[in-house]
Amino acid sequence: MPKRADLLTDKKVRTLTTTGGYSVGGCVGLNLQVTDTGARSWILRYRSPLTGKRREHGLGPYPEVSLAAARTRGAELVSAIRAGADPVEDRRAARAEIKERAVRATTLSEVIDKFIAADKLASLSQEKNRRQWKASMDLYILPALGARPVSEITLHEVHDTLCTLWKTKPETGSRIRARLESVFAFAIVSGLRQSANPAIWKGGLEALLPRPSDVRDVGNQPNLDSPDAPRWFAALKAAGGEAARALELVTLTACRSGEIRKLVWGEVDLAKRAIAIPAAKMKMKRDHRVPLTDAAVAVLEAAKQRCEDRGLATEAEDLVFPAPRGGTMSDMTLSATMKRMHEKQVETDGKGWIDPVSKRPAVPHGLRATFRTWAQDHTEFPREMAEAALAHVVRGTEGTYARGDQFKKRGDMMQAWAAFLIDPEGSQPGV
Repeated sequence: MPKRADLLTDKKVRTLTTTGGYSVGGCVGLNLQVTDTGARSWILRYRSPLTGKRREHGLGPYPEVSLAAARTRGAELVSAIRAGADPVEDRRAARAEIKERAVRATTLSEVIDKFIAADKLASLSQEKNRRQWKASMDLYILPALGARPVSEITLHEVHDTLCTLWKTKPETGSRIRARLESVFAFAIVSGLRQSANPAIWKGGLEALLPRPSDVRDVGNQPNLDSPDAPRWFAALKAAGGEAARALELVTLTACRSGEIRKLVWGEVDLAKRAIAIPAAKMKMKRDHRVPLTDAAVAVLEAAKQRCEDRGLATEAEDLVFPAPRGGTMSDMTLSATMKRMHEKQVETDGKGWIDPVSKRPAVPHGLRATFRTWAQDHTEFPREMAEAALAHVVRGTEGTYARGDQFKKRGDMMQAWAAFLIDPEGSQPGV
C-alpha cells in the first residue's frame, strides 16, 4: 500500500529516498513512485470504466514533470476517466495510430532498401547480378512508384508503370514484374501492406497485360535499314573483341542475342550444320533448330579455336562465346559494341548506324527486324519461312519449317541472307 501523506510538497518530493509509492494528494489516485535507485516518477492509479480492472498510467519522471504539472495532468485524466475514458487504452490507440501512420507512409523505395538489407538477394550468387537487380528497379520502377506509399500502390499503377516496357522489352518487363512481386510479398509479410500483391501475375496483371511470349518486340527495337546492313556487317567483321564475333553469329542466324550469348557447344553440330536450342532457353518455349551457313560455320570454328587458344574447354556444357573473365557475356556487352560502332561511323559520315524510322542507334535485337525486312522486301521467300527463322509461330504452319526439306529451304534462305551481308552486289534474291 502506498504510504500516506496529506499533501506532498516539492521539498518533500526531493527528499524522499525510501523505495515505495507515495500518495501525492490534491488528485485522486496520483502517486509518486520511488525506486531503489532513487529515481522518481508519477503514476495515476485508477479503475478502468471500460473493463473494471485496476490500472496504472505513467505521467512521466520527476523532475522533468514537476509536482504541479503532475497534479494538473492527473486531474485532467481523472475527469476523462469519470467521463468514461481509459488513459491506458487511449495511449495504446495513439501509439497504434502513430505506428500505422508510419507503416502507411513507408515508400516503395524504402521497402526495396529493406528487402535488400534483409538479404533477399542472396539467391543471386554474383555481386554484379545484385547490382543489376537494383539498377533495374532504379531505372524502370522507382521513377514512377518509388515515392508512393507501398500500402497504397494499386494493380493499375503497376500496370501503367510496366506497360511501355512490356511492349518494347517484354522479357525485361516480365523479369521486372517478378522482382516487384517479390518486393510486395516482402512488404505484406513485414506488415507494411495489408491489401493484395499488386504485381502478381495469376489473377492480377494477366488480365491487363499479354503474356510475354505473345509480344513480338522485334519491330520496336531500333534496327538497321536493310540497305545499310552489308556496310554495317563489314564494319562488324573489322571490329575486335569476342562480343563482335558473337554479334556476327546473331546477325547470320537471326537468333536473339540471349540465345547466342548463352549458346553452349552441346547445342552446336558443325557436321550437320545446325544449332539446336532447347525449349527451356527459348522465349516461345519450343525447341528451335537453326541452319548454319558457310559464314556461320566459319564463325563457330573460329570461336572454338579461340577457346582452345585460351585453354578453355569446349565440352557440351561450355559456352561458345564466354566472357573475358568467364561466365556468360552480358547483353550490355553486345549493346556496347554496337554503340561504339555507331559512334565511330558518326565520325565518318555524321549519321552512324541508325533506325530509319526512330532515328535511334541500332541495337542487337533490332538485327532480327533488319533480317525480316530484307526477307520481306528483297526476296520471294515465304513469310512463314522468315517467321520460322525468327522462332515465331504462325498458325497452321507450326513445325512445318523445322523438319526435313523445309529445314533445308530455311538453310537456303539464311545462305541468301549471308550472301547479301557479305557480297550484296553478287547475291541473288531468294526464291
